[in-house]
Amino acid sequence: MIMETTSRLRFPLDSNWERHHGGPDRPPRHRIHATIGPKRRILINAKLYEMIGSPTEVLLYYNRKSSKIAIEPVAPGATGAFPVICRRGSYEIPAASFCRTHQIKVRATHKFQNPRVTPDHRLFLDLKRTTPVTRRRHRMTASAEQPE
Repeated sequence: MIMETTSRLRFPLDSNWERHHGGPDRPPRHRIHATIGPKRRILINAKLYEMIGSPTEVLLYYNRKSSKIAIEPVAPGATGAFPVICRRGSYEIPAASFCRTHQIKVRATHKFQNPRVTPDHRLFLDLKRTTPVTRRRHRMTASAEQPE
C-alpha cells in the first residue's frame, strides 16, 4: 500500500490510484504548436514562429524515407519560397502544391508531436508523429466516460 503525505493529512492510497507524472500545463505563450490540415496548410503558433526567426517566406523540404517536413526561413524573394501569413495570432504556410507534389494526404487536422527547431532556425515536423485534433467544444468528463 502506498502512503501519500500532504501538509494537513496522511491517508493510504490503494493500488487503484494512478499518479499523474505530467505536471501542470505550460502557459500558451511558452508552448510550441504546429498542425497540418485537409486544406494542406501548415499552421504554427507565435512561439514557434519566433523560434524560426519570424520569417516572411520559407522553403519547404520533404524527406520521403522518414516522412518528415523541413521548413527553412529565407530572405524575401527566394526562388520557390512559400509566404508565411499571419492569421489571428498564428502563422500559416499555404502548402497545397508541396503536399500534392509529395503526395502528402491529410484527411483531418493533425498536431505534430515535438516539433524540433535547430540552432539555424530550421523547423522539422514528423508526419509519423502526429495527433488528430478536433474543434469540439464540449469534452466528456471522467464520470461521463465511466459506465455505471
